[in-house]
Amino acid sequence: MLLGARREQRCGGALTALQRWALELAESSFLTSCETYGTVHHMKAELLLRNKRVYGNGAIREMVIWKLPKADGERPHGLKYNLYYGIDGACLVRYDNERGKGDHRHYGDNEEDYEFSSVEQLLADFQSDIERLRYTNE
Repeated sequence: MLLGARREQRCGGALTALQRWALELAESSFLTSCETYGTVHHMKAELLLRNKRVYGNGAIREMVIWKLPKADGERPHGLKYNLYYGIDGACLVRYDNERGKGDHRHYGDNEEDYEFSSVEQLLADFQSDIERLRYTNE
């Protein structure tokens, strides 16, 4: 049985396209586990992805993505997300879309707008930033 199939069974069977994509990344060592949670009741949103990894040097990568009940002007893609990478309490890079700011990226002390195109691209951009930071800090 393939590793992805075992993870799919552990996660309760049918997975969304996003969760399948995350599992493919897991097998390439980007993600370390699959956690499916269902509905976040106070937000009436579906939690699509929650993943946390602690690196050997103590750095933390945490990714959380929710599917909202409906898209709106601030979140036309219908998602709420927070992708974080930091060490020793310092945020090195974060992608999020909090109310009033829209899609944006924090990189070091800088904050800039982020043009959201897809979840796959968001995760790829985030991972690229992490790799760039890890490469320059080693």
